[in-house]
Amino acid sequence: MNYDKQNKKLLKLKDRISILEDEIEILKNLKHEVAKFNDLILNHSQELVELFHKEKESRAYELSNTIQNISSILSSRIIYSELELNPKGLEKQHKYLATIYQKFDKARYIFNKKSRKTNNKVEFHGKTKYAISAMSAFDCVPFILIDNALKYTPNGMPIDVRFQTYDNPTIATKLEVIIESIGPKISEEEIIHLKEKKYRAKNALNFPGEGLGLYIADQLCKLHSVELKLSSDKEIITTINNVEYSKFSVMLVFRT
Repeated sequence: MNYDKQNKKLLKLKDRISILEDEIEILKNLKHEVAKFNDLILNHSQELVELFHKEKESRAYELSNTIQNISSILSSRIIYSELELNPKGLEKQHKYLATIYQKFDKARYIFNKKSRKTNNKVEFHGKTKYAISAMSAFDCVPFILIDNALKYTPNGMPIDVRFQTYDNPTIATKLEVIIESIGPKISEEEIIHLKEKKYRAKNALNFPGEGLGLYIADQLCKLHSVELKLSSDKEIITTINNVEYSKFSVMLVFRT
């Protein structure tokens, strides 16, 4: 028996199994995200039907726009999974001019109902026309960041999104987007791992989630040469259900 040939076949088989396991994991993650988007669409659709019955046209129009925006974000999320499954497809991805402020405003619009329910006002500071050449999958980034802020911020506390532009030609940075909220305190040891796939900090374990959001946002930022930075203050602002809360910031840095 030719053992070398058998060993080579086994190695190839193991490699193939490993690839298939990775693909299954990607599809499982997508299934979880699709279910979340489906719930959003279903909830808004049910309310939309009720509004039509009550002839509240302006609110119905607003909801129909929200549903359309959710659908476009879902499409972006599916595109990202396709890129994970086939990285070579990156070269074929169509790009368009994406205005960053508008992308965040779109995400805020989607979460209007949720933010009203929890009394977490998502407030924008500054306005910019700064745009980048982006794949449609980039739409997931503002959605993930505002979704995370709403998920972890205690009811009644604000979420601030700041747009800081730089016009100095000697400075590489052209725009910083800073999302500031109150969230579970993250230690210095943990924060360096927050962008890793499936990683969850100790104080966030009792919150819903798979540890995918910041990982996906970071991967999409890297594909667009955008830097994603995270910080958690040491000062404790409040304690709820034995969980310490402090100021949490996410910064996106756009350079030329």
